[in-house]
Amino acid sequence: MQRPRFDTYLTKGDCFDFSLTYTAAGSVVDLTGYGAQMSIQYTYERGLGRVKVTDNLVLDGTIVAAEGKISFHATATQTDALPKISQAEYQIRITDLDGCITTLLSGFVAIYANKFEDA
Repeated sequence: MQRPRFDTYLTKGDCFDFSLTYTAAGSVVDLTGYGAQMSIQYTYERGLGRVKVTDNLVLDGTIVAAEGKISFHATATQTDALPKISQAEYQIRITDLDGCITTLLSGFVAIYANKFEDA
């Protein structure tokens, strides 16, 4: 079975919000006791030797358990701190009370420059 993919975008220096409702077989899944995280992973070149560095921004999710809703928020400061990159990949996973991890969604994040910043 192929995991669902959804591509999205963010603008450096803007707040970033992403939310989803988890359903299975057409019904909302009760997420009582679950935790959620979103990892945005990116690679960039640094220094004179142009060393490739991989890093990530991890966001903890806010869950409305009975509705199956999961929301993530990154502040303007967090997105502004991203290096000069144009694309990253993200993955969203939930963890139940027993520590079982399930990946729900993944995709690409297009990252746009903030045109209001000084050049």
